[in-house]
Amino acid sequence: MLMTDFHDAEDAKRYRARLRKQQRYSQNYRDKLEAANIPDRDEMARACLTALVDLLAAGPDAKTCGLVPGTMVSALQEKGFSRDGTMDRLRGMVRRARSKVQAHQK
Repeated sequence: MLMTDFHDAEDAKRYRARLRKQQRYSQNYRDKLEAANIPDRDEMARACLTALVDLLAAGPDAKTCGLVPGTMVSALQEKGFSRDGTMDRLRGMVRRARSKVQAHQK
């Protein structure tokens, strides 16, 4: 029995074109963040983990953990990232996470 390809040639072309478009979009987005000195998600995560570990090492209490965002932003600012851009990025990440939580609660 002969195996047939699930995708025809046109499907494969469209798929590759979509991948190229997504790669261009992603690269443009990364370039835009870099030009504006705004950290990407990995930099934000690294700073957050570092801030949390530093704060917990100083004294693990709930009040201390509330200082994480400010400590994180300061750490990223020391690396040369824009304070306003970092805060906007953090707020956007929080909004998206909140939307996901609310969607799952429905």
